[in-house]
Amino acid sequence: MKKNKIILLLFFSAAVLYGNISPKYPALFSDEKARENKVKLLNEKAMKQKTEAESWAHANNFQIRYEENGVLHEIIRIENNKPVYYITHNVNAAISSAANLVRNISPYNLNGTNIIVGVWDAGSVLSTHQEFDGRITVKDGSASHYHSTHVGGTIGAKGIVANAKGMAPSVKIDSYDWSSDEAEMAARAAATPNQTTKIYVS
Repeated sequence: MKKNKIILLLFFSAAVLYGNISPKYPALFSDEKARENKVKLLNEKAMKQKTEAESWAHANNFQIRYEENGVLHEIIRIENNKPVYYITHNVNAAISSAANLVRNISPYNLNGTNIIVGVWDAGSVLSTHQEFDGRITVKDGSASHYHSTHVGGTIGAKGIVANAKGMAPSVKIDSYDWSSDEAEMAARAAATPNQTTKIYVS
């Protein structure tokens, strides 16, 4: 039986990064307790930063979450007394990746089979959309968001509508909102330590 690979997806630019996590963090990723503690600390940090950011926003008359010109903004933390917002952004990733050149074409046949992609975005990917055919798992119970669904489609739309076909039309997607994204990504990586991890930024 083939092992599913885990791919973590961020949401800012169109670059693709590849790296091996084990040389840099050998102790952390070889010790289960250390991995659990790291994930716990990251989660606590994210929750603390979010609470502080929302308090700062209320005190300084900033919006916590809003949409402007089709772009969703959400305050995440404060750095140097300035707000840091996550925003939705996707710039024709399917085209810029040239996935069509290797998808279902010998000898590559890269269509996403046996691959799990983690998507962290403004909300969850719409699991009932016809293009996903039951391949979406909403991991944190977040409500669906159109941008998250668009990102999910860019990655893995089946191609019922030909022009909508994603980069990897057979891939499975684990969908999260972007709250506590760093902790959730670390938790996924810690579950499969010392494996090469592909990180897609879209």
